[in-house]
Amino acid sequence: MFHLDLKRDPSLIFVVGFDVTRRDTLETCDSIIMMIRKKLQEYFEKSGVRPYVMVVVGNKIDLADKREVTREFAQEHFASMDPPLEYFETSAKTGEGVNKLFESIIRMYIKMKSPQPNPGARNAEDECSSSDEDSSSSSKRCIIV
Repeated sequence: MFHLDLKRDPSLIFVVGFDVTRRDTLETCDSIIMMIRKKLQEYFEKSGVRPYVMVVVGNKIDLADKREVTREFAQEHFASMDPPLEYFETSAKTGEGVNKLFESIIRMYIKMKSPQPNPGARNAEDECSSSDEDSSSSSKRCIIV
């Protein structure tokens, strides 16, 4: 079904998605999250603790009339996990929420990689802004070197 090789990349980012129009995909998403966390636990026990970013994405929000999983239910569901997971919603068809998702992942990754703030460093929040709100404006862009 799904193979996870943790020996290759010490910088781990997981984006686990499901279809909001099919409740059964939420259950599959839960199984994948549990499997990833189990593999991570096994890996961390052998190699030492390393931080990672994991988020959940409900997709196909453009199909509101076919929706089986509400935003509220999904937010509560993933917030109740231990540890809680951040939940996002997107539409691959319209692009709604996609920029916000990836900009948030970048912020989480930067925060994870730099645990001690540097007073002279710029904040990732200052360098990135969501272009979902107004795509016609000249929004800031993320540059990661």
